[in-house]
Amino acid sequence: MNEIEVSVRAFLKLLNAGWTDVSSLQVGTNQPSLLDDWAQASWEAIVEGTIPFSGQPVRLVVYGNGADLHGGSSRFSFPSDKATHQIRCQPVGDNVVDCLSGRLLPYPGDGQGYALDRFVSMSGAWYKEGPPFDHALLERQDGEYVIALDQLDWLLIEVTSD
Repeated sequence: MNEIEVSVRAFLKLLNAGWTDVSSLQVGTNQPSLLDDWAQASWEAIVEGTIPFSGQPVRLVVYGNGADLHGGSSRFSFPSDKATHQIRCQPVGDNVVDCLSGRLLPYPGDGQGYALDRFVSMSGAWYKEGPPFDHALLERQDGEYVIALDQLDWLLIEVTSD
């Protein structure tokens, strides 16, 4: 297990343990983005905060919808910082199946993998954002994919500015 996967697994444990309680808190408040804010803050603390760096700190692409606290930024902390890196996934082996289409996931030979959007669970033929978080919603230019977590390797890719 690489350093990125250790951090991602810790984040997943927190999501699975706290999602239902934070969700019930959101219902009784006037904070419709409470779950997104909590997930983004946790993502920054647990995943982004544990990535070793030398020089400039690592700032990850936002998790899911990101936080809704700062008008021009979806980050929870350091709202003026721009993303420097992204967590991406690479399929393990040749027989990784997309849960949405039932088709094999194309192997990206470019070393960039698939961009992680958020963690989800399957509900029938579609996904939902809620426990058990045992799948990843991935994105690439050609669409969205939902893949079981045990079929993925984790990558940290530098974001390039165009």
